Amino acid sequence: MKFGGKEFSDYWKIIKIPTYVLIGWSIIGFIISIISFSLYLSIFSSSSGWFLLIGVFGFIGWMTIKDHKGTVKIAAWGGALSGAISGFIGAIIGILMFYFVPAILDYTIVQAQGAMDAASLQGLMETMIYVGLITGPLISGIIGAAIAAVAALIAKKV
Repeated sequence: MKFGGKEFSDYWKIIKIPTYVLIGWSIIGFIISIISFSLYLSIFSSSSGWFLLIGVFGFIGWMTIKDHKGTVKIAAWGGALSGAISGFIGAIIGILMFYFVPAILDYTIVQAQGAMDAASLQGLMETMIYVGLITGPLISGIIGAAIAAVAALIAKKV
């Protein structure tokens, strides 16, 4: 299967380790959330997730240019593929968290502050985690492509 004129195996040489890092982050988050949800909230904040994404996708863009002598287009495709793969696996882990970490629902109910009853909120959350199977890879792929392309442009200038 070709993406941007290259086979997936060509991209895999560039994105393998960064993709494993993102998948590992999701798995570690799942394990920590089972052990202690409050610890999970303190470690896996949205800012730490963004720093990781910028670092990992930036690494893909940088390595594409500097080590693999690729183009910005290849860097963007690499970021998109890595984002789609890790986004899909992250969505599956999110589903598992919903069912195996009951503190997530409790936390969400507290955050909603009575805006919805618990049953409605649980139904909405359940629907949204399954929607995440489609939107997670799509959004992660777009973010990955954008960050990798910017990093590749920077790498070309340096």
